Amino acid sequence: MKNKSNLISKGGLFTGLSVIFLYLSFILPTNKLGFLILTSALIILTIKTIGFTGGLLSYISTGVLSLIIGLKSISLAYVSLFGLYPIIKYKVEGLRNIFLEILLKLLFLNLSLFLNYYIYKSLFMDINLMNMDLLNKLPIPLIIIFIQGVFLLMDYILTLIIQFINEKLKFL
Repeated sequence: MKNKSNLISKGGLFTGLSVIFLYLSFILPTNKLGFLILTSALIILTIKTIGFTGGLLSYISTGVLSLIIGLKSISLAYVSLFGLYPIIKYKVEGLRNIFLEILLKLLFLNLSLFLNYYIYKSLFMDINLMNMDLLNKLPIPLIIIFIQGVFLLMDYILTLIIQFINEKLKFL
């Protein structure tokens, strides 16, 4: 049985690192997606080291803290997709059916995109895709297909991170 203070300290460390990565993605003009993927990897690492409940608590704590310090748009992306996805991934991959897993993961992505779009549009402003003229001229279905491809790539990267954790970071 693991020491409770050890579990709490690891959870606090992973939560603190996640908030730092979210803050960096908020203030830096580049690598926003990279830092958001790192927060997803930290949730996976938290689940692997202190358990599912610890990972869930770290996700909730990170979301609340990011909202408190004022990271509005990044917090929304974290709470609805990048922080929640590793938890969904952990549960869905327990099904051991690759086609059902991919279907459920894409369903989660599309629901998250739908909710993000309407929440962001109603709370903040009209959606202008990051002031990129090229993206604003493309049809929405093409953009959605592209996003799903990027999402599947992110899922693969997270799978590689899980394999790395299982093979190399056994000491945690």
